[in-house]
Amino acid sequence: MTPRKKSILLADDSETFVMYSSILLKRLGFDVIPVENGLEALKLIKVTEPTLVMLDLRMPVMDGITALRLIKEDNRTREIPVVIVTAFSDKGNIQECEKTGCSGFITKPINIEKLHEVLQECVYSPQGFKRKHIRASYNDKISVFHNGKSHELYAVNISEGGLYVTSKNPFPIGSELKVTLHLDDGKPLTLDTSVVYIKSLYGDLFKNPPGMALKFRNLSNDESLILKNYVKKLITADILDSQEEVVIE
Repeated sequence: MTPRKKSILLADDSETFVMYSSILLKRLGFDVIPVENGLEALKLIKVTEPTLVMLDLRMPVMDGITALRLIKEDNRTREIPVVIVTAFSDKGNIQECEKTGCSGFITKPINIEKLHEVLQECVYSPQGFKRKHIRASYNDKISVFHNGKSHELYAVNISEGGLYVTSKNPFPIGSELKVTLHLDDGKPLTLDTSVVYIKSLYGDLFKNPPGMALKFRNLSNDESLILKNYVKKLITADILDSQEEVVIE
């Protein structure tokens, strides 16, 4: 059976915010359940059982603080982490949210690095897993050099820390490889990597296709910055170009 995908119940009365933030959250690996206000969030939370709830602070019908309080007062929903999202980030709002039981606080417009940090803390860290870097779909061919031989393989995702490469016959864990990527400027970027995880052909294919996870080694500050900006662009470039008002920055 396919593992259930993590989901976020997103409550905000701004259609623009919901549209662009939903695209971003989906690219970060979540299903999104959008609602217009806190009351709608309360109606759906018990039915959908989301992994996380994100509430705008100021909404018609029912505001975020009221919805947060009612979620935390109900034994059936109190363990679901709730993040408050708002353009009004004064100290009083933050203290009230924390006192009421929120797990995180994000200001608008959303900074993708801050969003990633909050998602890791609220969703993944309690499960004993926390991803340091933002990961994006890559889906491009790369050159892999190992023991004097070159191999053309496909990478399916990339982060500042490494990438996942599909292969029917992955190299053993610990193997040191050189990979060459072709980023936006057309210039090849050759980096040292090592194999930290392999996935064989047989077994559970839901999480990853057969292949290997490669960790970047000995990155310079410039190389780290190039990768960081490239990953961010993969996730947000079309959003930044098309958003009607600044939602993601």
